[in-house]
Amino acid sequence: MCRRIWEWGIEGSVNGQIANLVTTQTNGAEFGARWQRDRELVEGENILPAIRDMLNEEVRRRVSLTRRLNSKPSFTS
Repeated sequence: MCRRIWEWGIEGSVNGQIANLVTTQTNGAEFGARWQRDRELVEGENILPAIRDMLNEEVRRRVSLTRRLNSKPSFTS
């Protein structure tokens, strides 16, 4: 099976697609901010503001999820 995939050139295109997805995510501003925050945590710089930001982000995510789960769809004719 793997040999057939390689012969058809599918493996290269799948790898290319994966590489494009990874590049798109890692070049984004959100990823860069998280990377910087995590680096600061590991190196011991600005640890309290970083922890506060992480907690705020998690709270916002959970509140948003709770609102979505509790909202009832309206069916109109």
